[in-house]
Amino acid sequence: MIWWSKKCTPPPGYLLRKAANLRQKKINEGMKSFNLTHVQLILLAYSYHHQQYCTGDLTQTTIAHEAQIGVMMTSKVLRTLEAKWLIKRQKSKTDTRSFSVHITSDWKKLFAQAMPVAIAINEEFYSPLKDLKQYNEILSKLITPY
Repeated sequence: MIWWSKKCTPPPGYLLRKAANLRQKKINEGMKSFNLTHVQLILLAYSYHHQQYCTGDLTQTTIAHEAQIGVMMTSKVLRTLEAKWLIKRQKSKTDTRSFSVHITSDWKKLFAQAMPVAIAINEEFYSPLKDLKQYNEILSKLITPY
């Protein structure tokens, strides 16, 4: 079914999902040269940020919750990142049922190369928007109740 025509305006949910999928596709393409996916980049960036600016254990469950990615998907992606030597997972000292996540020096080097590429992709993707601050405010209104 074609939503966009002279007689029909596409629903906002359709447009939002389509834009999010397109952005993810562009970031995945940009991350190929680093052997990363968009989801891997999100989880690694969150882990990096936590280790730089927060205290306490960073667990897989915390990462899943904060990144709003399913616990099982987060676990699978983190196992992949561990196999690439980008993170270390260790049994938590405070909860033996969970794993603490630590980034490696290999990730720090990769992060310094990959993040500027991701930022450039985002800047290009959002460039048609005249007022990114207003766009963020509108999206924040949509997600705040949840």
